[in-house]
Amino acid sequence: MRTIYEPTGRAAEYSPLALNLYKGCAHRCTYCYARKMAKMYGTPECDFNIPASRKGLLAELDKKAYSMQKTAGHRGDRREINLCFMCDPYSAPHNGDITRESLLILEKHKMNVSILTKAGTKACRDFDILARNGWKFGSTLTCFGVVRKEKEPFAAKLSDRIDAIVIAKKQGIFTYVSLEPVFNVDMALEILRWRAPGFVDFWKIGKVNYDKPLENSIDWKAFVAEARKILGDVPHMFKKDTLIAAGEK
Repeated sequence: MRTIYEPTGRAAEYSPLALNLYKGCAHRCTYCYARKMAKMYGTPECDFNIPASRKGLLAELDKKAYSMQKTAGHRGDRREINLCFMCDPYSAPHNGDITRESLLILEKHKMNVSILTKAGTKACRDFDILARNGWKFGSTLTCFGVVRKEKEPFAAKLSDRIDAIVIAKKQGIFTYVSLEPVFNVDMALEILRWRAPGFVDFWKIGKVNYDKPLENSIDWKAFVAEARKILGDVPHMFKKDTLIAAGEK
C-alpha cells in the first residue's frame, strides 16, 4: 500500500510529500480533480461520495514513517507532508479518528505535516497536535454564497473555514489559504481582500484547470496584477500554470 509519497505535477508545487487517508470525499465539489480521476478509472460517483478509510492504513503508515525516521536520523524527515490531495482529512465524520490516529503516528516519528481542508472548524479537534509540533493548517477558499453551494455543496461555509483559520492562528499554528481553483475572478479577489492581517501567514493561488472555455475567458494577466496589488507584501505564491497563463513564464 502506498502511504507517504512524492506528488508530481501541479501538486508538487504545494508540498514535497503527501498522504491520502481516505478513498473518496463527501464534499462533492464539482471541480474536484480526484473525483474526475476516480470516474475515469471506473469508480461510481455514489461510492466516491462516501469516504472510506483505507484498509490497513495505520499499520502501513507506522512502518513507512518509522523507516523514514530511521533514514533521516533522530530529528526525523523534515520534508512537509500534505494531508490530503486526493481526499479531505475531515470529510468523513464516521471515520474521523483515522485522521487523528494518523497525525499521532506522524508525530511519534517526528514527521512534518501540513493540513489542507474545506471542513472548517471540524479540524479544530486536532489543533493541539498541530500546535505542539509546529505544523501548518490550511483552508481552501474559492467562492461563497450561492456559488459555493453550487460548486462545493457539502463543504463548510466560507465563514466557518475563516473561523478555523482564526482559531488556529490564536493557538500559534502557521496558517495558509489555498485559493484554488480560481474560476470566479470577482469572488477570488474579494477573498483576497479579506487578508485578515495577523491570521493568514501565506496564500497559495492557482487558476482553474480542465475547463478550457472558462480558462480562456479569464484575463489571467489582469487577475495576477490585481491580486498582487491587493496582497502587497503579504507572503504568497502563484502556481506555475497561473503565471504561464498570465504571460510571465
